[in-house]
Amino acid sequence: MTIHIDFDCFFVSAERTRYAPFRGVAAVVANRNDEAIFGGKALKTSAIVREPLGAFSGACYYDKFDGGDWRSHFMDGVRARGMVVAASYEARSHDIKTGTTLCEALKRCPKLQILPADLPFYMSLSADAAEFLEERVPVVEQYSIDEFFGSLDGFVKENDAERYLRNLQADIYKELRLPATIGAGANKSIAKLAAKSAKPFGVLIVKSADVKAFLSDKPVRALAGIGEKSARVLNRYGVKTLGDAIRSPSLLASFGKRGRDLLRELNGEQIRFEAQERERKQIGISRVFDPIYDRAEALRRLYILCGHLAYNVARRKKEPSGFTFVVGYKVFPCERVKVKVDRPFSEKLLRQIAKETFGAIDKNQSDAINYLAVTASDFNDRFVAGELFSWREDCKNRLVGNALQEARSKYGYGILTYAKAT
Repeated sequence: MTIHIDFDCFFVSAERTRYAPFRGVAAVVANRNDEAIFGGKALKTSAIVREPLGAFSGACYYDKFDGGDWRSHFMDGVRARGMVVAASYEARSHDIKTGTTLCEALKRCPKLQILPADLPFYMSLSADAAEFLEERVPVVEQYSIDEFFGSLDGFVKENDAERYLRNLQADIYKELRLPATIGAGANKSIAKLAAKSAKPFGVLIVKSADVKAFLSDKPVRALAGIGEKSARVLNRYGVKTLGDAIRSPSLLASFGKRGRDLLRELNGEQIRFEAQERERKQIGISRVFDPIYDRAEALRRLYILCGHLAYNVARRKKEPSGFTFVVGYKVFPCERVKVKVDRPFSEKLLRQIAKETFGAIDKNQSDAINYLAVTASDFNDRFVAGELFSWREDCKNRLVGNALQEARSKYGYGILTYAKAT
């Protein structure tokens, strides 16, 4: 039997362990959509307690909230600037969810409790949760900052599983003060869907005989492994629910090995549990800000994002060869482009690519820019040899870049800033 442990409203629950006014009321954790990253202030580097697995990645730099009234952090005059990143179930009853702006959230719930996100603290709790589970579950895989898979094969009999899981849930809350929902089934997909159905703070075991009934009315997008593109293809053939997918085995099998594996999981097959090390496929950073028309200022901000990204790439000892740039506008749709470069990575190289690329993708110069993003991907297993004629310069830039990131780690990003780009 495979189990999926999903901590409920993790960021909010984490704050409730140390901040009493958050308990039992409508509360959110938010990030500020401001331009602090682009200013001259030396932003503090986050203390990464333990490298997280799965999709989650902590911020490189952040403007830490040092306590006091949340208004001092989020209010800009009379305007609340920020976006909800986690909402309590009490807040969700007011239609406040991840992605809701703080302005809108306060309109829907004027008494809303708000705190800024504290990623190092959440990562520390996640590490504590991992250690706690590893002592009590034979095999554990961390799926994200607030999700874990585990295997009970040969450890707990099926008839004793519910009692064991409810005791585990109670122990988690007693030890960590964090509410968790636990789902169980023959494989990871069923266990994850069971946990989702049992939220909040529930336990649900889907036995093999009940799998088809359990899945019958769930949309195909509910299954991890079926993305938006695959769902559109399935919908085109009349497959809208997982029950439809089970009844259309040849269609799902046409998606290749992953499709055949998903079909086995949907049929409730007992699949041998293997904890997976999840390598990151990309590392990125983005910012939303007030619209600006000044392209030199926009490029300067893109350079700063490149600096943060370069720090993150160096810290993870990655060698990217793919770089994606996105420019968002006030009116027109976003423009994006991906560039492939097989040269030793450095911040100077990334800035050079950014400058060349920005001019090419900024096709709506009559419109204001309010969003920038840059992502590194296509990681190589080893140091990239690069081009013969740029090799000496690339190696020098890499050494300079390493020293630059070391200084920023010690003294804060603002110790070295860029003037307006020309």
